[in-house]
Amino acid sequence: MKGHKLQITDVSIGPEPFPDDDDLRGRYHEVRVTVRNASKDTTLYVNEEVRHRRYDVATKTLSLGFHEEEYDGGSRITSRGFHEPPQTAIEPGSEVVLVVPVVKRFVNIDTHARRGENVEDLDTTGVEHVVCRVAYDEAPFRPSGAARSGLEKHQEFAKWGRRVEGRCRVGRPGDSESGGGHAIAR
Repeated sequence: MKGHKLQITDVSIGPEPFPDDDDLRGRYHEVRVTVRNASKDTTLYVNEEVRHRRYDVATKTLSLGFHEEEYDGGSRITSRGFHEPPQTAIEPGSEVVLVVPVVKRFVNIDTHARRGENVEDLDTTGVEHVVCRVAYDEAPFRPSGAARSGLEKHQEFAKWGRRVEGRCRVGRPGDSESGGGHAIAR
């Protein structure tokens, strides 16, 4: 897919996000994703919240999704379980930096694995690569009037917009592998 209007121009892990909080200091990475609206005349809306994360221990790669994944039937979604994501408008030719704290240790629950084998404690303090996928569109996401349940809203959001991807190597400021981002087939 060519002609992406949104570009990821940089992905990096920034400074300690909570340097003055004794309870939180050292427990989070601060991930910064710089996105640019390459359009000359269209405002774009981006999801500014990480909706899912994964960590590959073998490759030391932290993957962050600023988009909703298709529902796979593995977990229960209720109307209380879905909340509309915060979104940011980016004017034509402008850049915005999405800054999100990401906990360094988290538990990954695989809903498809057998009980007792489905929980994995992940420590991302040794992360070497970050991959981000950001959803965007020319109109902000709003659930349709027909979507009443949390599952229906989730499914609508998973289909909203386009995706662009950016990557970086950690510990090398400005060494983003983004190259303007590229399309993700959905």
